[in-house]
Amino acid sequence: MTSETLESILYLMMSHPGMTSFIAIVENESRARTRYNLLNRMILPCGPPPEKSPLDD
Repeated sequence: MTSETLESILYLMMSHPGMTSFIAIVENESRARTRYNLLNRMILPCGPPPEKSPLDD
């Protein structure tokens, strides 16, 4: 899955209040926490960047 597709899906889930409520109930968290988690996943959709090795300098 490309990062643009994942970002679109996360935005869709976050922008619909019913979907956000459903995810919050399933994860047993508040809607605000669920929205926060979705936003964080949008910032780094593919995980953290790789660590630099000393040879990269």
